[in-house]
Amino acid sequence: MFWRPGPGASTPVPPQRKVVQLDYGWLFKQQDGSDSARTLRQTAMFPTNIHLDLLAHILIPDPFIGTNEAEVQWVGDQNWVYQCSFNLPTREVDRFQYASLIFEGLDTFCVVKLDGKEILSSDNMFVSHRIDIRDLLPSLQEHTLELVFQNATEMGQLEMKRRPEHAWGTWNGDPSRAAVRKAQYHYGWDWGPKLMTCGPWKPVYLELYNGRISELSFSTKISEDLETAEVIASVELEGSAGAIKLELSFDERNIDSTTIRCEQRITKAIFTVRKPQLWWLFTHGKQPLYTLKATLLESVDATPRRALDVTSKRFGIRKIELIQRPLLDEEGTTFFFRINNTPIFTTGACWIPADSFTPRITPSKYRDWITLAKTANQSMLRVWGGGIYEPDIFYDICDELGILVWQDFMFACGNYPAHPEMLRSIELEARQNVARLRHHPCVVIWAGNNEDYLYQALAGLEYDADDKDPENWLKSNFPARYIYEHLLRNVVEEVMPGTPYHPGSPFGGVVALDPEIGDIHQWSVWHMDQQPYQNFDQLGGRFVSEFGMQGFPVRRTVEGYFEDGVNEIEKNVENKAIEFLPSMLTDVFRYLDYNLPAPNSISTLDDHIYSTQLIQSEALATAYRSWKRQWKGPGRELCGGLLTWQLNDCWPVTSWSIADYHLRPKMAFWAIKRESQQVRTGLKRIPTGWEAWGVNLSLESLVVDVKVMIWNVRTGALVSEQVLLTDCLLPANCCTEFSSFGVPGEESTSNENVAAIYLVRRGSILARHVNFHEPLKEVPFEQSAKLTAKICVDGSETWLELRSEVPVKGILVEVQGDGADEVVWDENGVDLVPRETIRLPVRGLKLGDESRLSIKWLGGELQNLY
Repeated sequence: MFWRPGPGASTPVPPQRKVVQLDYGWLFKQQDGSDSARTLRQTAMFPTNIHLDLLAHILIPDPFIGTNEAEVQWVGDQNWVYQCSFNLPTREVDRFQYASLIFEGLDTFCVVKLDGKEILSSDNMFVSHRIDIRDLLPSLQEHTLELVFQNATEMGQLEMKRRPEHAWGTWNGDPSRAAVRKAQYHYGWDWGPKLMTCGPWKPVYLELYNGRISELSFSTKISEDLETAEVIASVELEGSAGAIKLELSFDERNIDSTTIRCEQRITKAIFTVRKPQLWWLFTHGKQPLYTLKATLLESVDATPRRALDVTSKRFGIRKIELIQRPLLDEEGTTFFFRINNTPIFTTGACWIPADSFTPRITPSKYRDWITLAKTANQSMLRVWGGGIYEPDIFYDICDELGILVWQDFMFACGNYPAHPEMLRSIELEARQNVARLRHHPCVVIWAGNNEDYLYQALAGLEYDADDKDPENWLKSNFPARYIYEHLLRNVVEEVMPGTPYHPGSPFGGVVALDPEIGDIHQWSVWHMDQQPYQNFDQLGGRFVSEFGMQGFPVRRTVEGYFEDGVNEIEKNVENKAIEFLPSMLTDVFRYLDYNLPAPNSISTLDDHIYSTQLIQSEALATAYRSWKRQWKGPGRELCGGLLTWQLNDCWPVTSWSIADYHLRPKMAFWAIKRESQQVRTGLKRIPTGWEAWGVNLSLESLVVDVKVMIWNVRTGALVSEQVLLTDCLLPANCCTEFSSFGVPGEESTSNENVAAIYLVRRGSILARHVNFHEPLKEVPFEQSAKLTAKICVDGSETWLELRSEVPVKGILVEVQGDGADEVVWDENGVDLVPRETIRLPVRGLKLGDESRLSIKWLGGELQNLY
């Protein structure tokens, strides 16, 4: 029923909802142990976890340094107590009908006591709790809250013993993690430490109210022509109220509003938006955000009508589809996203938690990370299923910056049980988190898990694709199929309708790694049979949601591994601190030995860092270039996107990340930044020369000239120069194949030949690519390459200018000494050929800084430009 205000006298009104943040005065102690261990100490911060508090009191060494991870394992084997006291006068409580204690997140097994009385027992890190304590508050002003956290490993192992019929098993970490609804990476991973945290990892607060908005939700329906959108708003209430006012605004301008009398617990309204401002990923458009505001009014007759509660949410209007349809002239089906009726080839990266201790990840650090992804032209982040459902700020920033989010549910690399208690906990977890994130336009897909179908296949667990009865799945030795294909699917369809759901990543139906259906994780390079990265063009899939190559972080980060730093300039790579970290040195050496000139295993630390970063850069660039080539237009979308493993790290380590824990980019960062540009070109060697192609992912066709040049790598002599095509049409949003070419009268595939291709428009180079023979160790590089470099300044712009007389591979420019982190390169890790002048734009560098620069390339180095 809609209500319009009429004349009426003002009446006394109750106070608004009051929120008391319980973020002060917290103390912690070990539950058992020595007197010293059981001494109450102040927490380092709030929210918090036990390792942060112990670090603050210097009770444990920093587990991110050296081999200290092993020295802190005892922390996770103990039970820990947190407590605080707060004042709440009785007269204050008496003004309200309701009093609730809210725990947004408790990690993980926790018994909560208020004034000595148990009020909650929690066993799921990913759920929040709201406890009605109105009748539990005695006539006292001061109250005590106590949280007792139990050893999660022990609790999980007890659960395994209680359920021996389940086929327990995992990759990475103790198998008991599959019994515990806790961030799975806490148990240790092949890129992360085992640090079994516990504590109040999210806010705790008290709410006093007479009426409140318990949920503001909405969905959008967009017409086929995108000219009209309906915003269907729903407001859930708790307590007493007279009316709800709903206001829809855009850019601080009111679009529409309505006031509705409160007659039921749920109130709904529909707003129609004509010619909506559509939300796009940043590569294709802008990110306009609307605001829906709900105000709970205490009475329909009182004047003035006071607000009992107010809440608002920002959202974007966009249409999202996951397209899985048959291909023309190819087996299988497509897998790509269509946004606002536009097919999108997605380039992006997988996201893991940005710290082993998530309470210390600040909003500014989230913004720095997501901005870094955008800087690298990564339009999608996949929130990996072994971490956490990220906080609201993560998705807010992705909304603002136009980054798509592929959201996994929190299951990874194991066989999870599906008994009734677990199913109830998982459903609550799913409903809460899907409801929390459903208004974000950035969230474009939910996936049931990470690699659990791979685990099922390799462990030989039962999976009958023809059996469509979910009850039968619960009776198999892979009962989690019920979770992924029934429970979670139903939750997403009910709570966030219109958003694609995918049972797992990867998932293709009968076979988890079917390259022709669904998505795949391509680990035939690095893991599994460890194929050369040069084979990436043969290892694609309809959507590649994981692939990667390891690379060492920059020297400053590596030095942080050591307690006292690296004092020797030429520290050998074989060091216990480096070997302790999960860098998989044997696999690193295997790829170095195959691709680069020997010796590598005994190279200096600096050489080793550069070499691993070069190979990681080459591997990822090869994959991006090859798979974008397979985006061939309507009906021929052989690959719809790729997500590299991984964007970030949770601690300083050698891993697959393209930027390390300190947000310091590796060479691969700039490589994939280039390859993710909307307009690119590529070359592939064939026996008669080179195949060539161009990619135009923009929404407008382009006309370009295609120019190719070939040099001798030893002498720098120009072997061949030709215009391959003039006025060549690059249709919008697809790859275009060019004619192949070679060297007349010569063996084109000689390891001495280096080819470069340029897409030229109106005299400007839109894209370029330089192709060396591979493996690179077979290329006879000129050992005395004459590379020149100088710093140039023009007004507010600064750049480093590079030239060479011979072809040069993998030029990496770094800054030495203090202030290195303040120098930011827009481009780096480049290949250079004669007749070119390459500019590397840079911020934080000035004339006179030449002596701070170190320039390395494959087979050469230039120190001190003076």
